[in-house]
Amino acid sequence: MTRRTVAQVMPEAGESVPEVATLPEQAQHTAFLASVSSLLAGSLDYQETLEQLAQLAIQSLADWCIIDMVEEDQTPWRMAVAHRDPATADLARELEQWPPPGGASPSALTRVLRTGQSGFYPVAPVADDLVVDAEELRHRFLALAKPVSVMIVPLAARGRTLGAITLVSTQPSRRYERSDLALAEELARRAALAADNARLYREARAAERRAGFLAEASRMLADSLDYATTLGSVVHLAVPFLADWCAAVLLQKDGSLRQVAEAHVDPAKVGLVRLIGEAWSQSDAPSLLRTAMRTGESGLRREISDAFLASVATTPEHLAMLRQLSPRSSMVVPLLARGRMLGGLSFVGTEARPRYGAADLAVAEDLARRAALALDNARLYRQAQDARLQAEGANRAKDEFLSVVSHELRTPLTPILAWARMLRRGGFEPGVAARALDVIERNARSQAQLVEDLLDVSRIISGKLRLEVRPLELAGVVEGATEAARPAAEAKGIQLVSVLDPRSGKVEGDGERLRQVVSNLLSNAIKFTPGGGRVEVRLRRLAGDVTLTVIDTGKGIAPEFLPHLFERFRQADSSSTRSYGGLGVGLAIVRHVVELHGGAVRATSAGEGQGAAFTVTLPAIAASGATATPGEPPGRPEPTTYPALDGLHVLVVDNEPDTCDLLATLLSRCGAETRTACSAAEARTLFGRWKVDVLVSDLGMPGEDGYALLRDLRSRAGERGDALPAIALTAYARAEDRVKALASGFERHVVKPVEPSELVSIVADVAGRS
Repeated sequence: MTRRTVAQVMPEAGESVPEVATLPEQAQHTAFLASVSSLLAGSLDYQETLEQLAQLAIQSLADWCIIDMVEEDQTPWRMAVAHRDPATADLARELEQWPPPGGASPSALTRVLRTGQSGFYPVAPVADDLVVDAEELRHRFLALAKPVSVMIVPLAARGRTLGAITLVSTQPSRRYERSDLALAEELARRAALAADNARLYREARAAERRAGFLAEASRMLADSLDYATTLGSVVHLAVPFLADWCAAVLLQKDGSLRQVAEAHVDPAKVGLVRLIGEAWSQSDAPSLLRTAMRTGESGLRREISDAFLASVATTPEHLAMLRQLSPRSSMVVPLLARGRMLGGLSFVGTEARPRYGAADLAVAEDLARRAALALDNARLYRQAQDARLQAEGANRAKDEFLSVVSHELRTPLTPILAWARMLRRGGFEPGVAARALDVIERNARSQAQLVEDLLDVSRIISGKLRLEVRPLELAGVVEGATEAARPAAEAKGIQLVSVLDPRSGKVEGDGERLRQVVSNLLSNAIKFTPGGGRVEVRLRRLAGDVTLTVIDTGKGIAPEFLPHLFERFRQADSSSTRSYGGLGVGLAIVRHVVELHGGAVRATSAGEGQGAAFTVTLPAIAASGATATPGEPPGRPEPTTYPALDGLHVLVVDNEPDTCDLLATLLSRCGAETRTACSAAEARTLFGRWKVDVLVSDLGMPGEDGYALLRDLRSRAGERGDALPAIALTAYARAEDRVKALASGFERHVVKPVEPSELVSIVADVAGRS
């Protein structure tokens, strides 16, 4: 027979082809089909059934038998290859591993799978692709096997095409006839029914195993609230049920990936899996897992070729490690819970495992969903635990802080109350009485400073610490603060040295707050430096910054405490046996004030007993013609004489009688005539009976505050044609309190406690007596 095309070989529709099987051949066919039925009835193993069927076919019907099945996603997959000629064993193994042509590739096989109609080729055309898709393999098959005649019959059962059987004759003396096709179709019909039964049985068993697997997974995941334990359980559960090796990666805060758990059927290869994962994690090379995590969609690669491994390997060494593990098929599934991408799972099968399919991917996705929820629950539990620990720590810190505050406030109260009671009894020599008054004043100032520090901390926490910024010479501020600290240093026998560069320049800043920074650093250095030590203050210009450094030879700072040095309420020693007092807020105030100025502060110490150095860096401003405000030294001595207030009528209003009595006594001794009122109503009565030149009033009072009182008295004074200067003397010390008082008409806002000389000077000033 001459070579013809497939179209020429295939009979026209409706053409009659006579059956030529003889009686002996029919008997052989009947015996063959009986053997087939016996074989198919004896096994429910899907793979084993198909392989035995292929072997049976080459004994009676073909020299080559190739069986391809269609997966649930309609992808054909080679299940069995059998042949008669031992010389073609290598080719058979290659054909078995090579996937059949897909639905998009036109071929005789795909036409049969698509139409469900047999392909009958009594004369096999060399140029037509009958059995394989790849060019090189097709040509080698044609050259070695030399097919003479081919039949491709569909495996159909229950209205569905399950696959196809390709039968090839390589003997020139035997070309397939219609009787052979009828026999092959009957073979396929019986095989399809058996294969479908085996498939259903396999799927039922697989579903049962999957249900058991997922139930066990849920149990194990419920047993742990630690993410590392959770992922370790997942990968070890997946191997070997779902994979020959499995790895879990987590998405880090910076967007990088970190492999946190891995497992392999061979424990000796777990380290190799770990190295492969680390190589991928440290590389930005594209990978199936990265794609899955970016898109949130799982990935399935049924066949992993060496070319694919080469394309995803990051280095030659990485490729060599991949080849050692012989991956054949893989799945990647993202770990996604409550809309958050947490990481991903990789499942890899080797040659010992059937290639992954849609059912495997469904199990992997179910497992990943459960694992992701367990991970997120572990994360939420850990956050709750951290929040609880932080809350407990905050409560402890609060209790410790309140204890320290109580101690620090009670400490100065002890000498104040004790000396006041003893002075009341009298009998002291003038020198002792003067010393007692000094002690009372010093401790009262200490207590006032504690209160001021607490108020500053409150302003910092609420974000209400405000600056009054203007150009100023920092050297003046530092010099004033240094001189104010000198008495305390001299009292401890500490040498206080200042090295101030007059060319250090100007900064934009709040003079009072910067003086507070320097004072806090100096008092801290003096407190922790023993007698005979040294404290040095340096100020210099460095590039575009002004740098202040306070260096001491004191007790130093332990390395583990350095990171917490500028935190609020943190002290290296907060025990009841501590050697140094204080609230532990001074350095926190320093840091916040410096940062509000756009600067930075840092501390260094070689360790305990090695002293410490604190460096403040502030941005300098360019020199200009404007005159910078010099810093005035704080803590000026109380003047021995006060401004004269002779004949001045002052109305003092405060709901605290002691305060009223104190202010009246102070102003009266300066020549003023005073009246006191403990409420707004009482003040109105006095105002109607007595001419008032200056009003000194508290703001917060029961019933009616100082703002309403001032509005009423100003209105009445205006009716009489009088001016009424007013001073707000209050414990409300916030910047917004000052703004409100001035906006309400008060000429001055004075914060309690106030220096007597300061109050007298302010009264004189608003009255025009200064």
